[in-house]
Amino acid sequence: MFTDYIRISLNNIRQRKIRSFLTVTGVVIGIMAVVALISIGQGLSSSVKGEFEKIGYDKIIIQGGVVTYGPPGSGSETLTQKDLDVVRKVRGVDSATASSFKFTQIKYKKQTGVTTIYAYPDEDFADMFAELETYEIKYGSAPGKSERGKVCIGSRIASGKFWSDTGPEMDIRSKLTVVGEGGSEKEFTVSCIIKETGSPQDDSVVYVFMSDFVEIFNSPPDEFSVIYVKIKDGFNVDMVSDEIKKELEDTRGNDDFQVSTLGQVIETFDQVFGILNMVLIGIAAISLVVGGIGIMNTIYTSVLERTREIGVMKAIGARNSGILVIFLFEAGTLGLIGGAIGCSTGIFISKIVEVIAQQSGYSFFQSLVSPELIAGSLLFSVIVGMIAGILPARQASRLKPVDALRYE
Repeated sequence: MFTDYIRISLNNIRQRKIRSFLTVTGVVIGIMAVVALISIGQGLSSSVKGEFEKIGYDKIIIQGGVVTYGPPGSGSETLTQKDLDVVRKVRGVDSATASSFKFTQIKYKKQTGVTTIYAYPDEDFADMFAELETYEIKYGSAPGKSERGKVCIGSRIASGKFWSDTGPEMDIRSKLTVVGEGGSEKEFTVSCIIKETGSPQDDSVVYVFMSDFVEIFNSPPDEFSVIYVKIKDGFNVDMVSDEIKKELEDTRGNDDFQVSTLGQVIETFDQVFGILNMVLIGIAAISLVVGGIGIMNTIYTSVLERTREIGVMKAIGARNSGILVIFLFEAGTLGLIGGAIGCSTGIFISKIVEVIAQQSGYSFFQSLVSPELIAGSLLFSVIVGMIAGILPARQASRLKPVDALRYE
């Protein structure tokens, strides 16, 4: 008997193909938006966290003043050589290096662009990159200690994509000009090219020695934008972070700086993405409400059109529960069809976004479509359909056979 009810429901959907298609459109749009937005959001969150985790949980970043959005060192105050010396003496600190940066113009042949110039102390670049554990040299060799006039460049600059789609490529020993304070210019020789990180910003950076940086931008040699710290094995990162903060407060006489661990950065990042995902889901839910109203309207119409049929079924012995099952199953099936189409379309859209992002230089980005997301979306679409069909289904099940047979 139950299989007969299901067969009747499916036959009704097949007989009204156009109406059924139009009915599920709202559900399709809602589920498509949910799947696409969540998979893109989760993929972005996972990709960025993966990039952070490459740095390692044994790192601490110290920035001066009120930290604004931007790269490390975007604070309103500077750090000093004295601060660096204090940090290096804290128990549990394995190594610490300081960095400064400026946004400025660079030139190569007839091309001009704006990028970030990062400066590090006059030490061996290879040792510095090894300490930070974030960058890997792809071509060439790092300039040696105090080997002024040489730079390392990101892969995007080297490939020419920094300048334009058909920009000139750069290689080892290419000459790059950096525009400094007051429009002054200094020519550098490319010593090494950094392996692609997947971030257009990081892949467009120029790395110079601090002495060259001081000369170009006329900046104090003992002031820095950020201090990077690596913790010794066996030490608790949070405890060392608290000790660094305490020591700096004592020596500086203020707390106009920020000490952040990678775990804290990721936690803040997760909170931001959590709020963003909730907003996106809320927006997509509006489409699902519209889709549910469409299903309800369709089932109501179906009840009216099939009133005499309902009377016949009841007259030959169909129970109220059987009539209820027919229309609830029909509503749930419409929701499932809309959910299936919406999931497929949402996955397709998320993959298009992934391809566009990777072609734009963000090669680390991948959309994340989890089985839980698909199963949850399909289940949710069925539930939406059945909830929307409850009222018209109950109305159909409560029809009296005599009244139903008289209905014209």
